[in-house]
Amino acid sequence: MKLRSRFVKKSLGRFARTMLLLMPISLRYSFYRKFVKVPSKIDTSVRFKIAETKDELEQAFHLLYKAYVSVGLQQENESQLRVTPYHALPSTTILIGVKEDRVVATLSLIADSAFGLPSDWAADLSDIRKRSKRVAEVSALAIAKEYRGRLLWPLLKYMYEYCTRYFGADILIAALTTPSRAHELYESVLAFEKVEEQATEDYAFSNYIPVVVEHLDLNKAVDKFAKLYAHKKNRKNLYSYFREFVDTRFVFPKREYYHLDDPVMTPELVDYFFNQATDCFQNLTVEQQVKLYSLLPTAEYRQLLPGTKFVTPIFAKDKRMRRFNVKCRGQLSVSQDQTLEMTVIDVSIGGFRAIVKGLEMGSQVYHSRIQVGDFEVIEVKCQKVWGFENEVYGFKLQWPRDHKWEKLVAHLEQDLDRPQEKVQKSA
Repeated sequence: MKLRSRFVKKSLGRFARTMLLLMPISLRYSFYRKFVKVPSKIDTSVRFKIAETKDELEQAFHLLYKAYVSVGLQQENESQLRVTPYHALPSTTILIGVKEDRVVATLSLIADSAFGLPSDWAADLSDIRKRSKRVAEVSALAIAKEYRGRLLWPLLKYMYEYCTRYFGADILIAALTTPSRAHELYESVLAFEKVEEQATEDYAFSNYIPVVVEHLDLNKAVDKFAKLYAHKKNRKNLYSYFREFVDTRFVFPKREYYHLDDPVMTPELVDYFFNQATDCFQNLTVEQQVKLYSLLPTAEYRQLLPGTKFVTPIFAKDKRMRRFNVKCRGQLSVSQDQTLEMTVIDVSIGGFRAIVKGLEMGSQVYHSRIQVGDFEVIEVKCQKVWGFENEVYGFKLQWPRDHKWEKLVAHLEQDLDRPQEKVQKSA
């Protein structure tokens, strides 16, 4: 009788899925949303945080490996870890859910950089980049089997809060497999939209399982969620869950300044995960090594690349100053009567890059006020040295520089060069 009952359930399940796929897409998406429910019970023993230690990172990579192998997204390997070169970037953050000392959920946020994004191999992201200050890709999502029904929404909520409050991302990208219908759930429930209509099968990152690339504009996400869910009650109200509910299990980084990156990989960890435990770095092309070399903070990191002796001469004469990703509000005084609002998006010892609306052509010296931390405002004189698309401008600081500016850059440099010191301070 049990076998017969199981057979009937499977048959009914297949029939229901077939009927669902025959529905018009708008009706099918509405049907998906009806089944959305946020957890009714909170497991207070689970915390959500940034992966910081070797053990946390290794557990996250192993959990990801098991999840990906089980659905065909990953070939089996000896290390039983899924590690990608994007995880070596200082601008990548690995988020985890931890129960006691066990990692039971993880996802990675990969900020756009000269190295690009995984989805660049599956779609043209140029239009997305033109209308974004900071694009990031949501990748490497995995949840332990016994927790999938309970931790998906808290993990996504933690990601949303981290993205909007700390990471500075305004557009999220995701490459979603089409055979699993994952893209339909992201579109119907999370309001993602396709970057390109056509799915691609030539995508090694998914082990050649067809994917479609989707995006979500976080500046519009609140309005979209309000329209879809604000009228719903209790557990079906995702708008209230993401915007109003306070989850005390979330652990966020402590920051003195408004910088965006939370690097945790020391040279020792990079060597272990990318050279010893896996052959990730060995599989990089020369072009990828050149790009990664330019983004790694110091020689201690760069020497871990197998092609360092060939890549180093390319940068030997590179005198560009190191830049650090930030998100700071500020004002630019263009005359006695006019002040323009600006958003500073990166800084260096010699200047900064900012988005300024309404700035006219010219190279005069401006006075600027920049809020670099909760209780820190820096005033500097600067000169516009170049303009870019999307109202992005580069500014060079005038001498003498404010000592506060030098303190800011020194702090950011220390965080990037010695990430474990930052981890210990925030613990």
